[in-house]
Amino acid sequence: MDTADASSRKALETLMHNMLMADHVSHRLVKPIVARICALRGTAEAMIAYFAEIVSEIREPITVVEKDIESEKQRQINLKIVPGIQNEDAEVRNTAIQALGLCCYLSKDLLVTYIPLFMQASQIEVEGVQVTALQILFDLLLIFGLNIVDASETSSSGSADNGPQTSEQDASSVEKASDERNGTPSKLVAIICSFLEGEVVELRTCAAEGLSKLLLSGRVVSSKILFDLIYLWYNPLSEDETLLRVCLGTFFPLYAFASRSNQEVVEKAILPTLKTFLNAPPISPLAEILVQLTNTKLLTVNQAKENLSQDNPGHDNLLERGLQQDPLGPGLRPREAVVPDPQSDGD
Repeated sequence: MDTADASSRKALETLMHNMLMADHVSHRLVKPIVARICALRGTAEAMIAYFAEIVSEIREPITVVEKDIESEKQRQINLKIVPGIQNEDAEVRNTAIQALGLCCYLSKDLLVTYIPLFMQASQIEVEGVQVTALQILFDLLLIFGLNIVDASETSSSGSADNGPQTSEQDASSVEKASDERNGTPSKLVAIICSFLEGEVVELRTCAAEGLSKLLLSGRVVSSKILFDLIYLWYNPLSEDETLLRVCLGTFFPLYAFASRSNQEVVEKAILPTLKTFLNAPPISPLAEILVQLTNTKLLTVNQAKENLSQDNPGHDNLLERGLQQDPLGPGLRPREAVVPDPQSDGD
């Protein structure tokens, strides 16, 4: 074809364009087609403008399909899952919560919409549904991180039907269990931590397991949460809770041995723990825990592993901090001798 003629060049360019956009043309022909189009276009500016238009034409139907899929997904949720959540039967609601959780695992947009519902279910539902909702919340935090809370609160501010309103009590709890890694208060973590003080064993165990996973994965960095877990471990009321104690007994050494930064978090959590036990009334079971606490496994979590440095400042830093700040008062002095160095050879 004579490309010197404008009409012939235009016809050839149209033919190349149609071939490039056709579904039946092999990908092996794309390179020679593109080379021919570049030769017809001539200048770099013309080629850039042309291929930008091509990308836009290809992307537009894909975007339409994605939007159609999301719309259909939302329609199916509203049609089949939401009625189950509103059902009077607790087992039906529990299954619906599980189904909705699976959908949210696959779509962050759905997560932002429905995470207030999981938060509400974990607080006001029957026990079985509460446990399921709490487990889903932990999975979502592990997958997407704590920023999902801020996103969901922004999204739900214009729709009161999607989740519970934040009360002043919730806002106060947020500050107590803030995410120390970025300083952003997390209402969700505060709600979860409140289960550690609850009376339901299954919820308490589920919360402890989930918080342990968040700490171990690095999604949450908080000495306050670690303090709560240590307190729960040494609380005599948890002695008969086998699953809880197995979980925490496995978590503490794994967490402390994982990195030096984790050991620093442990250091920050131990002194408030000692202070709590020292300030316990003489008749409280907590008052008898201090000697056990300082002579057994808690301080061994400061031992260094081979992949860390050979020296172990964790124990020394802990004792030095206690002696300098003396946050425990005179009660610490008689017990300095019973704080064992994990590097020592003695039992």
